[in-house]
Amino acid sequence: MSSKTFSPISKFFSPKGRNKGLKKLKEVKSEQPTPEIEQNTQETNVSHLSTELEAIATTSPVKTENIFNEKPEEDEKENLPPSEEKSPRKMFLSPIFLKKPKSKSSDPDYKPKKSKKKKKKREQPSVDKKQPLISQFLRRSTRVPIGEKRKIDQQILEDNLAITDDSVLKALKIKTTEEKGRGVYAAEPIAKGSFVVEYAGDLVSMDEGVKREEDYSEDARIGSYIFFFNFKGKRFCLDATAESGRYGRLLNHSRLNPNCKTRLVEFPEGKPRLIIEAKRDIITDEELLYDYGDRSAKALKAHPWLKT
Repeated sequence: MSSKTFSPISKFFSPKGRNKGLKKLKEVKSEQPTPEIEQNTQETNVSHLSTELEAIATTSPVKTENIFNEKPEEDEKENLPPSEEKSPRKMFLSPIFLKKPKSKSSDPDYKPKKSKKKKKKREQPSVDKKQPLISQFLRRSTRVPIGEKRKIDQQILEDNLAITDDSVLKALKIKTTEEKGRGVYAAEPIAKGSFVVEYAGDLVSMDEGVKREEDYSEDARIGSYIFFFNFKGKRFCLDATAESGRYGRLLNHSRLNPNCKTRLVEFPEGKPRLIIEAKRDIITDEELLYDYGDRSAKALKAHPWLKT
């Protein structure tokens, strides 16, 4: 309800307006003294007037005449700024409810209240049961874990070391040439790092190996197939001179272009064994060669092919 259409009858019921009205009545009585009968009738008229005014105030906000001949406060309201203009609601409210809210400028200890935002629950989209899962399109890794791979490699090595007849090895074959005599060739492709054959022979001490080598050097027809190596701080040798049907002793030497290499393994525990592995990928019908490692002047003089 706007202040311009509000009836001034509210002044009569407010404490301020009631006091002004009573004061005006007293002035009227003091200026025109009347008998008691007239006073009673005047009081009754005022009471009737108040009831009529109450009825008008409750029914409609129509403007009524100012019975107290007071100047309307509309002019005063017009001069006031909109923020200080009193509304009808403020005139009836208690001063407790008319307190200005705290602001950052008026109160240094002002702390605004944090509003708690309610988190909206995300609606899970409905999934079609017939739709294929993304896992069906992902390529599963076939890589074997390192620990498991070592166990597999160890088992393969043990199976190969258990062989005593190398003729069962399908990847190897024996050929004889005029230049080198017997040699071992690949019957099928051999991958790099694969087991080729064991260099099998008699495991003897260093002193025994040196003595045998001196004996073999006296007869050129016998030749020498002794391999010297270190194992756990000691010198050993493998003597494969005697014919045994094993292929390891028949691999020829190549210092410049070997495709195989030797590796020392321990199986069973405490027993050193020498195996030959592929140094690179080997194709079919390629001769298997490795470096004997003998660089002594005596050996090079007796066997010049050790330089190649």
